[in-house]
Amino acid sequence: MHFFSNIMLIIVVIILLMLNSACLVMAKQTSASSTMPVIKDQYVIAEGLKLHYVVSGVGQPVVLLHGNDGTLQDFTMSIFNNLSTKYQTIAFDRPGHGSSETAWYKMLPPQKQASILHSALNKLGIIHPLLVAHSWSGALALSYALEFPQDLSGLVLLGSVAYQTEQTDPKLIYYVAEVPLIRSVAAFVFMITGKSEIKRQLEVAFLPDSAPQPYVQSFLASLFRLSQIKAAACDVLTLNPALKKISSRYSNIHMPVVIVTGDNDKTLSPEKHSYPLHKAIAQSKLIVVRNAGHELQFTHPDEVMSAIDLALAPPLKACIPGQVQQ
Repeated sequence: MHFFSNIMLIIVVIILLMLNSACLVMAKQTSASSTMPVIKDQYVIAEGLKLHYVVSGVGQPVVLLHGNDGTLQDFTMSIFNNLSTKYQTIAFDRPGHGSSETAWYKMLPPQKQASILHSALNKLGIIHPLLVAHSWSGALALSYALEFPQDLSGLVLLGSVAYQTEQTDPKLIYYVAEVPLIRSVAAFVFMITGKSEIKRQLEVAFLPDSAPQPYVQSFLASLFRLSQIKAAACDVLTLNPALKKISSRYSNIHMPVVIVTGDNDKTLSPEKHSYPLHKAIAQSKLIVVRNAGHELQFTHPDEVMSAIDLALAPPLKACIPGQVQQ
């Protein structure tokens, strides 16, 4: 009986933790939603997956791609509104993130996500867009440029990953994402225990600036769902193999590319990603934002807007590898 009582006590504690976590998420969602611009949610089916996106504005299409763990709110809570006054602006939830579906029976590496995005844009009639990619989505955008160069106007890469480094190596815990049942259990445990670690990572990403609290609340609300956690883990596991395949081909990219990085980026070191990528793509433009970290669309929106304008300026003049705009 004593053993049975202990088991019942553990179950009750777990249920209380679940309810507490759910209440926190609902409260955060309510608080965050009040700060969000009113934008109509839309969906498109691409390669069998239902993708969530928002669109506003007219003119040259600019497609915004969030990093890992994120959602399209990374842009709707930063530059989306201002950008849509000049361009047709489209932000997607990548597969498995936010309100977009994914294929749980298989991994979707950056190259596959590029193919899915290409299909979605074709269905929407989006012609020659500029891709603006943050962090993990740099691998997606670079894959897109290599596979569908004739269908792009160019790239703007914000604090983007480009090479396999120790910062891109998955921790051991991520490998449970390869085992369907175990990954669901692990994701559930993370929902209960992982909030403090995620908040710490957000603080590091925004350094030397402070993370805006409405965004932190929205980020935590969107992340602490089983589907989001599993998608984030799959993104981590597929990144290094993808980078290994595509990084040797960067010199084959011949389109306007503007690389924007913060000199104080603690999440993805510019010395290991943005700087060597600039050297590999001969005609690229490198913009180093001083005293800036990883979340440039929030902390330095004017510089990001200027980079987008530059990428679309006819023509973007080739610059000498190593030349840096400060």
